[in-house]
Amino acid sequence: MAANESVNSQPTELEAIVNRWLVDYYVSLAQELFEKELYADFIDVRTVIDSVLSRPCEITNDLHLKIEVLKFLSRINEGENLGEKNINALIMTHHFLKIVYCLGV
Repeated sequence: MAANESVNSQPTELEAIVNRWLVDYYVSLAQELFEKELYADFIDVRTVIDSVLSRPCEITNDLHLKIEVLKFLSRINEGENLGEKNINALIMTHHFLKIVYCLGV
C-alpha cells in the first residue's frame, strides 16, 4: 500500500513541472502572437494558459514575471478607448519589460 501512495504522489509533482514548461512555452507564443498583431490567436493561447494554470503548476519567479507580462498584454488587448497616446505608452512599457526580462534584472 505504501508503494502505491508513493507512485500516486509522483504524478502531481511531475504534472506541476510539465505544466510549468507548458505555461512557459505558451506565454512565449502569446507574446509572439501579440507582437504580430494576431489578437484572436493571442486570446486562444491565453485561454490555454488559463486552463493549464488551473492545474498544479510549479511557479518560479521567472514564470511569475512572464504571467504578469501576459496579464499586461491582455489588458492592452482588451482595452477600448485608451486613446493613441496611452496605447503608445503601454507598448513602450511592454518593450521595456521585455528588455528587463531578457536581462534578468
